[in-house]
Amino acid sequence: MKKTGAILLLGLFMSACGQQAGDGAPFTPRDTEWQAAMNAGDVEGIAALYADDARLMPPNLEAATGKDAVREAFGAMIDAGLSIELNAVEHRSGGDIAYVVGTYKLVNGDDVMDQGKYIETWHRNADGEWLMNNDIWNSDMPAAGGSADAGVDEDDLVAYARAAAPAEVGANATIVIDGEVAVEGNNGWTCMPETMPGDRAPICVDDVWAEMMTAVGSQAAYEASRIGISYMLQGEPSGSGVSNSDPYHADHVNADDYVETGPHLMVIAPKEMIANISDDPSSGGPFVMWKDTDYAHIMIPVE
Repeated sequence: MKKTGAILLLGLFMSACGQQAGDGAPFTPRDTEWQAAMNAGDVEGIAALYADDARLMPPNLEAATGKDAVREAFGAMIDAGLSIELNAVEHRSGGDIAYVVGTYKLVNGDDVMDQGKYIETWHRNADGEWLMNNDIWNSDMPAAGGSADAGVDEDDLVAYARAAAPAEVGANATIVIDGEVAVEGNNGWTCMPETMPGDRAPICVDDVWAEMMTAVGSQAAYEASRIGISYMLQGEPSGSGVSNSDPYHADHVNADDYVETGPHLMVIAPKEMIANISDDPSSGGPFVMWKDTDYAHIMIPVE
């Protein structure tokens, strides 16, 4: 997810205008290069546009610093098969400092996964090259805890929910938005544009999974009597993962066993059927989430 609006620090640029411009080319926005690298799956090409001490400031998360943070944030999007459309709507420069304001749209095929706005600040280094040193973005989609349909067209939310599953499943599924049925289906599947309130992680579930999710929400005892399946083929947006051991962790993002999974499907089954499967997300294959709880299930990455 590239990017957001924020209040520009006017004093920074007024100061820059009073400085003598350094040697090198005048500033031209490099968003076209950024977009091309992202859509080519070139995470190193993205990282090359950032200063070594660049700051990333994503929505609902703490700031992160350095090129490794850049690789991690945008590499996850590339791994999830996402591409981006950027539109730089304004840019100014003074001396060796510049800024860009624009909008973005994050897509998977024909489906819009996220859209929003961004601000970048750039600095011309001693070699005359312009590199980004602050990257700030904010989604137009609701923040965690907000209503899923606030300011978002319902047809887009329906399409987003359907995209969680294979087309033949999503096309005839019941669509639920904010707890209300938006589209009646006929195949026994239910799709939603978010798994937890505001997480923007679409999911499609069968009736067994629906029962389990209800139990999780009410912290009720649960025992699977048969196999249930759910799809999350769009993966989890940055910051929407969970503790791999505790469904009720007070601060999932900062949990020691925090896990954020790309496109995957999930299987719930009687516990004796999954007892011998690893609960290590780094094992390179399927793993069990929430193993020591009533809600234990198998996570199966598909990419």
